[in-house]
Amino acid sequence: MRRINIIKLLFMIMILSSCQGQSKADKKAVSDNNNNKGSQINDDMLKEVLKSQLVDGKELGGDEYESHKYTEKDLEATAAIVQDELAKNGYKFPTQTGFNDKIKSIFNRIIDNTSAKNYLYVNFTTPCDREAVYSRVNVIANGVFVVKDRSFITDLYAIPELIDYQSKYPELNNVEDAKITKQNPDLGNQMQIPHWKEVKNLKEQRKKNIQTIVARNMYLFNDSKVHGLWLRQNDPVFATGLVKVFGYTKDYEMLKWVLQNTPLKQGDEDYFGKLLWTKHCDNRIAIHQQTLDVINSLDESERNKYLNYLKEYLDYFLDYDQHPENITTEQKSQIIAYIVNFGEKFRYENLGKPDKYKFMGRVYMRDFNDAYKKEFKKNKYYNLPHFQVNFEKAADYWEELVKENDGE
Repeated sequence: MRRINIIKLLFMIMILSSCQGQSKADKKAVSDNNNNKGSQINDDMLKEVLKSQLVDGKELGGDEYESHKYTEKDLEATAAIVQDELAKNGYKFPTQTGFNDKIKSIFNRIIDNTSAKNYLYVNFTTPCDREAVYSRVNVIANGVFVVKDRSFITDLYAIPELIDYQSKYPELNNVEDAKITKQNPDLGNQMQIPHWKEVKNLKEQRKKNIQTIVARNMYLFNDSKVHGLWLRQNDPVFATGLVKVFGYTKDYEMLKWVLQNTPLKQGDEDYFGKLLWTKHCDNRIAIHQQTLDVINSLDESERNKYLNYLKEYLDYFLDYDQHPENITTEQKSQIIAYIVNFGEKFRYENLGKPDKYKFMGRVYMRDFNDAYKKEFKKNKYYNLPHFQVNFEKAADYWEELVKENDGE
């Protein structure tokens, strides 16, 4: 009896194992089938979007008429292509947490992974405007999309700008046989729209687009210095925007490059000021000590050039009427404190040499209502090293600036 029970038990175990094995196989088959279906759905959707873009033709460029009405569906179709190209080019997709942290650090945007939105739009012209812009017209669109669930950023591209659509989808080639004419919404006349197949150097454009996508993501999210150099050489508007629009100053080489390509021009002081501070959308200001550190690291002749720029910017910024980006007097005072504390140190480091900048003396001369001085004292001189001592010393020399300002 005991032997029979053991045999029954072994038989049941064998049946159970067989069922579990079949269950795993069934699950794998279902999973593979679902993946194939998903791939087919993506490909069908991509072909549908591509056909609509081919029917509408290529926009005329610049700020002119946009023939195709782009939507989130266009972005979704190209996002799959971008993801594939990034993987081919060695991009390491960061974890969701790591990606979210980078987006917050670089663009000061918070990703909500519980939101139904698949994308964030980062506007390089008006960064506090969060509305997605599905356009490729230059005067309307200047931004990138953050693809939240896939951990990368991309511009809004047309599919022909990313893949050789004629080879990949030859069944759609006849779509471009028909002439494309549309009515000008402003003038009412009929316009002939070019086909994508007629675009000169489209193959070279595709290559540059892929390189740009890869370089931006490899630099920002894989910390690739090589791709940072590529951006400075080939994508300077984006690279400059990181620093001047969003205040990204953590990369010394990038910041130095932007600084050295930003001369201070009279009447355009605020553009230079973007290197020194940023006002965020929550009205906080961030003062870029890193920019001052870069200036400090330059050789003497180049450093003197930027000290002169700082002096000219300070003369502009001390004017009570100047409130760029509607910053408050309290915020202005803190920015001024950081600039003059940095500039004044050279008065004492270069003993024996005349001080032609007199940073702190300028505050004494221009702050005749003591608006900034009161803020300095109220905030305990912002705990800046040597600030209070050197500022009090400036009371003894500021009158030397009177002649510089046409006084007697």
